[in-house]
Amino acid sequence: MVAGFRQTTSRADDPQLHTHLVISAKVQTDDGRWLALDARMLKRYQRTLGGIYQSVLRAELTERFGVAFGEIVKGQAEIAGVPAELLELFSKRTAQVDDALTVKVAEFYAREGRDPTMWEKAALTREAAADTRNRKTDRPVSELRPGWIDMPRRSGSHRSDSSLTFARPDLPRARWRIRAWMMRWRYCRRLGRCGIARTSSGCSAICNAR
Repeated sequence: MVAGFRQTTSRADDPQLHTHLVISAKVQTDDGRWLALDARMLKRYQRTLGGIYQSVLRAELTERFGVAFGEIVKGQAEIAGVPAELLELFSKRTAQVDDALTVKVAEFYAREGRDPTMWEKAALTREAAADTRNRKTDRPVSELRPGWIDMPRRSGSHRSDSSLTFARPDLPRARWRIRAWMMRWRYCRRLGRCGIARTSSGCSAICNAR
């Protein structure tokens, strides 16, 4: 059993559309017994599943709103046309983690006499995220939106011209609808290969989602 919770803000109250999935740690067998979930397979495919989610999210945003995206880096992509200074302005949570990580890497070097390996740095990054993990304010988007609109103007990142383009005018809407449907179909197939979604009803729910 999986419950999904869609959220639209980060812990720093920046706009950030994402979804949390809560997976039941207990499963019931055909004979009525309750057993603990073996989640090693989910952990093994954690990055793959996250990449699939991001792919489907991009496809849906493109189909519904015509949003275009830039280069995909580590499974994620920024909205095309958004200036780097504006992305940085609305990435306060990332800045918090990066600042804490810089301190942890320096402490690691002072202690070990070398830079951390890729795996060690990943562990330090998780520690930095946990150490700076404040409670969400739970402020509604309607309350935050005026501040989001005014923030670029106050920071000097506001652009008064119309040069920012976020849509994809180069492809007809129908073609993007087909691409979005194909993305959901591939999502279902990849879940099946991971051993997660093996029922036709589950695949149907994914492919017919709107």
